[in-house]
Formats: sequence, C-alpha cells, structure tokens
Amino acid sequence: ATTFHAFLWQTLDGQASCREALHQVQLARALRPGAALPGSNTSAYCQARGRLDTDVIEEAAGGIARRMNARALPEDRWLGREVKILDATGVRMDDTEVSRAVFGTPSGQKPGCGFPVMKLCALFSLTTGAWLTHAAGHNTDHDLSTAVSLLSDNLSTGDVLVADRAYSAWWVMALAVMQGADCVLRLHQNRTANFRQGRALGTGDRLLTWPKPARGERCPLTKEQYAALPESLEIRMVRSTSTRPGERVQEMILVSTLRDAVRYPAAALADIFRRRWQIELNFDDIKTALGMNHLACQSAEMALRMVSMYQCAYNLIRALMQQGARSVGADLYRMSFTGTARLLSSTQKWHR
Repeated sequence: ATTFHAFLWQTLDGQASCREALHQVQLARALRPGAALPGSNTSAYCQARGRLDTDVIEEAAGGIARRMNARALPEDRWLGREVKILDATGVRMDDTEVSRAVFGTPSGQKPGCGFPVMKLCALFSLTTGAWLTHAAGHNTDHDLSTAVSLLSDNLSTGDVLVADRAYSAWWVMALAVMQGADCVLRLHQNRTANFRQGRALGTGDRLLTWPKPARGERCPLTKEQYAALPESLEIRMVRSTSTRPGERVQEMILVSTLRDAVRYPAAALADIFRRRWQIELNFDDIKTALGMNHLACQSAEMALRMVSMYQCAYNLIRALMQQGARSVGADLYRMSFTGTARLLSSTQKWHR
C-alpha cells in the first residue's frame, strides 16, 4: 500500500522523482507516533515499485470507474444508454533498446534518433469521463488491431460505442451487435455513401443491409472469430450537415446499428458523434496536465505500469470532479480537470 500511494503521488505530481516520493513517505511516517522512518536511499522504493503488480493498479482504476458509474444519474446517460468512446494516441518514452524493440519508433526517423512511441488505444465512458480500459501496442500497429481486445471484453448489453472512421469496419459493428451493444461510427473514407439504396427513414437517413464481406488479410480477428459473426447487418446511414462554430467538418456521413429512427433521431446520432471529441480532450488532459506525454522509464514493463498508474490517477481526479459537479449542480464537463489535478496533488493526506 505504501508503494502504491507513493507511486500514485509521483504520477499526480507530474512524474516527480523517486527521491521526492520517498520524502513523502518519510513525512507520512513522521506524522504517526512511534512509526519507523525509512532511510533516504531510494533503492528499496525503486525496487518495490518495479515489483508492483500492474493488474493491481488496473483493478484499482477499474474500481474507481465502477464507483463513478454507480453514482451516475439516469439523466447523465444518452437516451438512457451508456456511451463508450474509443480512440488511440501515441505515448513517448525514454530511448532504450528494449523499448524500441517492443514499441518501435515513428516512421521516417533515422535509426538511433528520437524516442520510442507506444500505440495506446483507450476506452472512456462519456457518462462519467472515466478511463475504462486500454491496450498498448507497437507504434506501427493499426488502431483496429490494438482495439480488438477492448471491443471483445468491454462492451456490455445496452452500451453504445462511438468512434471515428479509423474504427468504421463491418466486423466492429458485428462484434458490438453480438454483445448486445450498438455503434455510432463515421463512414470509412473507402466506402461510398449511396443514399439511393435501402429504405428511407427520413431526409438523408437510410436503412441498408450490408452483407458480410470476405475476411481481409489484415483483419485482426482469427478465422474462427470472423466465421462466428452474422452473415449480414442492418445498418443505418445518416447524413449530417449541421455544424457548430469552429468545426472544420461541413458534412458527416454516419453509420449506426441504432435502427429506430423515432427513439434515436438523426440529429441525436450526429450530436452524440460530435461529443466523441471529448476523448481528444481526455488524452490532452492526461498527457498535458498529468504529464503522460513522455514516460521517464527504462523498460517496457515499467512503461506499461506507469500507464496503468496514470489510468488510476486520472480516474481519481474524474471521481472528484463528478462529486464536485453533483454537489453544486454543475455540468461535469464544465469542471476544470487541471484545477482538480492541482488541488488533489497539493492536498493529499498522507498521514491517513
């Protein structure tokens, strides 16, 4: 527990040094009468941090996320549904041979130059803002390849998956439907939007049947997994031309498995997809406010451990934001993540 909390403090304080973390432990012990003070050598703490089980950290982060979900009100959800947003980002780390071998470096970079970059695919709750889970991969891995385990293990009945066109594949929608979930995705740029086919549900709103395509060579699903998918899907295709101030996109073509045009109007689908941008802001909070843009570590194992601790720290901050928003009747997404992070970092009660 001592190692966990010291590691958590390091993360909340922008990757503070191990010596600073040890000083916090010494301070906490000094406030407890009769407690033995650890020495000032950081070796023991660094070794203990290296032995900390990543699964324990992820379970702590997941526990916070579940607590936040339990506190969510019905009006916090989108039309009564839990919305999960998916995207990927890159995370830089110290340049070591092991990290280069595991995660790779950006294309076009000369050998021996620059830093290794981890492909990090993450799933967030739009209801609470919690970081639900993540998967790490090689820098050159396609976003879909990294996301397979997230989609297979973390979509539940009633969930709605919202993601950009990088995840707009037939098998993604089929996989979601098989788990009782639905999708709102942007149409992939390689697929033509034909609004003359299918059945009209409204202006710029069509119901189509998409047969199961042949499994491509780059499909990350195994042959057995792909064969288990349905032979066809009923897909709703919606054209949205409404824009908001500052938006670059003038027209969006969305595809969704939400076929009920009365319960889920086209305008509602466009609105929830535009809220997908929140995941970009989440990544910015984690990488800028918390400092995950560069992981100061020498091994791939520690890099993964640090990412999991960032998940725990991020969810802790989001939980406080949710609690604060509820207490004053404010919108959760109007709360300041940076302000909450700074407040938490400066007021931790180590003696507890």
